[in-house]
Amino acid sequence: MDDVSNGEKALPSGEMKSVNDEPRRELSTIHRLRRANLFPWIPARYALAIISFLGLFNVYALRVNLSVAIVQMDNSTAQQYRHGARTFKWSDEEEGWILAAFFYGYALTQIPGGWLATRFGGKWVFGVGVVMTSVFTLFTPLAALSSVELLIVVRVLEGFFEGVTFPAMLAMWGQWAPPKERTRLATISFSGPYVGNVLSFPLSALLCEYGFDGGWPSVFYVFGSVGVVWFIFWVLLAHSTPADHPRISSDERNYIERSLDSENTRTKDRAKTPWFQILTSPPVWGLMIVYFCTNWGFYTLLTCIPIFLKQTLGCNNNIPIVLNGIYSSIPYVFLSLSTLLSGPLADYIRSHWLSTGVTRKLMDIVGE
Repeated sequence: MDDVSNGEKALPSGEMKSVNDEPRRELSTIHRLRRANLFPWIPARYALAIISFLGLFNVYALRVNLSVAIVQMDNSTAQQYRHGARTFKWSDEEEGWILAAFFYGYALTQIPGGWLATRFGGKWVFGVGVVMTSVFTLFTPLAALSSVELLIVVRVLEGFFEGVTFPAMLAMWGQWAPPKERTRLATISFSGPYVGNVLSFPLSALLCEYGFDGGWPSVFYVFGSVGVVWFIFWVLLAHSTPADHPRISSDERNYIERSLDSENTRTKDRAKTPWFQILTSPPVWGLMIVYFCTNWGFYTLLTCIPIFLKQTLGCNNNIPIVLNGIYSSIPYVFLSLSTLLSGPLADYIRSHWLSTGVTRKLMDIVGE
């Protein structure tokens, strides 16, 4: 009788094999893909920067597609298109609610998004935020055809799920970015939204003019589908921390973990959040005021510029929707360039001339 008391059994060749190894079959295709290093020449932290760039690209594409599509959806501003998609006679007030609805949901999940990323890992919070926004985007045409109220609800839900994305990504970089590379990595990652604006404005306009299902519905189907496909790759390739990454080299993992403060790598040792000190801090309130004003202008422009070009400038019959999309993207071409250049420039300035604090204040002043 084979002796299996020690967890082994004899093979025909006379070799011993652990009984515990028997259930282990050949790895599935998905598991092999997760463990395969598809791009061995790219450090894992930079691979994360690239895939998060694409994710944040989707985040803004999903956010602004309605800003262009509504030009065709509202028959009070639409031209005579070749396609036969249904249009809507919305009042200015209804249009305002439709365009603003996203931000009501978006504002609700900013702080919870950071907490959830710390609790469950930024990978899943960020990924679920993007894919759920994509799913609701796919339902946007159906919602619009049903009622303006349902469309508003869908946009609120899109904003609700998308609101966790930026806090989750910041939490991930807290685990992945060495201090000396933090600005560079964040610049690559967070330039995704601006490049997304540059491309999604004209692409949305092209889909309105030449897309399937009558034009404007194809905007939501295409961008929503792209977000779902991106999520599949995100699940396979992204990981919340270097310790979770099955393909990272030991040298890179050790470099990242050694360069990060222990408070960032061992969350269980973190002190309680000093909420009172935060809420009574003049620098915190100064930053809140600065970014409130910045985002007021930024999101007003982002949301309203296509319909502004159609209505306020009196160009309803002179500017085709494709040109409208191109004109709307121009501010974000320069914003993308300045974002990509500002990170390395800030790193250089603080390495050679100014302190980190002064450098950040200088970049904020110039940016405002």
